[in-house]
Amino acid sequence: MLYYIAPMHTLFTLFVWLALRVGKGLNQDSRAIAAKVLGTLACVVLLYDVEPVFRAAFGWPPLRQLVAFHDPLHPEFTDELHEWHFRSGLDRYIWVFGMACAAGMPALERAFARLDAVQPRVFWSLVAAACAVLGGALWLYADEVFLLDKYAYNAKHPRRAGWQP
Repeated sequence: MLYYIAPMHTLFTLFVWLALRVGKGLNQDSRAIAAKVLGTLACVVLLYDVEPVFRAAFGWPPLRQLVAFHDPLHPEFTDELHEWHFRSGLDRYIWVFGMACAAGMPALERAFARLDAVQPRVFWSLVAAACAVLGGALWLYADEVFLLDKYAYNAKHPRRAGWQP
């Protein structure tokens, strides 16, 4: 479990595959894809924020052996799923965000095509406005999140809603 990245990425890749596999004939319909993205978001919230669901999903024997962790330096921690819940929970929404970005790519391509047709003065005004918004968001993120120490960041990070195993 000290190298949790590979199992976590494998799990999230399987989740994406499953979301697209279920009702795969609807994958060309933008409303169906939006429903799938929202459905997967609801499933992630249920999986990670409802403790019995998390324990049922990852507590069965073959999977538990893959994600369980016993820290020899901290024998007082008896919950062997805590580390998996914490580590995979930090990145639990990123794959859903990736699905949403992929689903929105055709609309973004159409917007860029329309942007190519505008006058250069309007184009550069839009570029400047986008840079100002993105620069402000980056500054806000750096100030409010990126520069925090580990414990302040963990306290601010969206994770377990009251569940402290």
